[in-house]
Amino acid sequence: LYLNIDYFDFINSVYGMGKANKLLKECSTRLKKFLPNNAELFHITADEFVILLDEPSENQDTLLATQIQALFKEAAIEFEDLSHYVVFSIGIDRGAGKVLFVNAKSASKEARYFGGNQVTIFNPQSDYMKEQRENLYWIKVLKKAFEEDKVFTYYQPIINHNNSSVKYYEVLCRLEDDNNNLVDASKFIGSAKLVGLMTQITRVVIDKTFKLFADNNYNFSLNISMYDLYEKYLLKLLNYKCERYNISSDRVYLEIVEDIIISKTTSIDKQILELKESGFHVIIDDFGTNKSAYSRIFDLKADCIKIDGSFIKELNKNNSYKIIVQSIVDFAKKNSIKTIAERVETIEVYEMVKELGIDCSQGFFLGKPSLTLQ
Repeated sequence: LYLNIDYFDFINSVYGMGKANKLLKECSTRLKKFLPNNAELFHITADEFVILLDEPSENQDTLLATQIQALFKEAAIEFEDLSHYVVFSIGIDRGAGKVLFVNAKSASKEARYFGGNQVTIFNPQSDYMKEQRENLYWIKVLKKAFEEDKVFTYYQPIINHNNSSVKYYEVLCRLEDDNNNLVDASKFIGSAKLVGLMTQITRVVIDKTFKLFADNNYNFSLNISMYDLYEKYLLKLLNYKCERYNISSDRVYLEIVEDIIISKTTSIDKQILELKESGFHVIIDDFGTNKSAYSRIFDLKADCIKIDGSFIKELNKNNSYKIIVQSIVDFAKKNSIKTIAERVETIEVYEMVKELGIDCSQGFFLGKPSLTLQ
């Protein structure tokens, strides 16, 4: 059994490391007193314990795990002048050998992934384990793509309804997998976040994009994540690229994704406003899916909002979506904010988008992402 105390980081932060260590000792003492004769307890590190059962009876592991959960729920841990109810994410694997530890730990992580305070038996075919194997695959593909320069930038046009000859491009990231298939970012972004590769992707995209747009006068938009702002490099890098390639910052739009909208931290907001002051434009991406985005428009002084494609794609089939989109457009117009409809894939939707007063459109009907500018 692999036991991991849930929210131990919170305990450390609230009580301090010294008192948190005393809580761990009390947990260890309580566990030792409770364990059956064929069980041995090990404190692995910080908030992690392992219990080994020697020749357990049928289902003794799951029964013991359930009893431990109940034991700690019934009575808080008392330490100094404090008390705290401890809950565990418990992972179980059966058999023999070193692999038991690895598998039980994976099962514990799965228990925590689904909310914690539960018992999970290791199953290599569970959805969680399949997702972890997929993450490992994409991490390998990403690292190989960086080494072999197989991270590509694709460009999708965004058309102005008032003048179809006026357009700019959203820059999209693609890479080749092991079978030389081109895959979009939705496949590998989650894995990139796990191993800290998000900013490396952004840097490659910025470098390739500025080189291409130095030879024309089109505007373009770059997707920016919270990780880029955490590292505090964007303003310096973008200003450098603008100077090197003689590109005005007024041509550059920064698409702010949901994690930035939700975060609302002083440091992140300060950087975005500094980017604005340097002449870069700000677009709120996927607008309409998060209520907090309305207030964030004013915090970040957004120039434009991109209405989420889930509303636009079915606009001609769902009257509720039409009502939502119309309310967003009305709100934007009253506040002098431009609007973009994404996932415009049919002539019917394109005509409806224009009728609703949206300023620009993006989608397969108008142009698919391409290695070259269309």
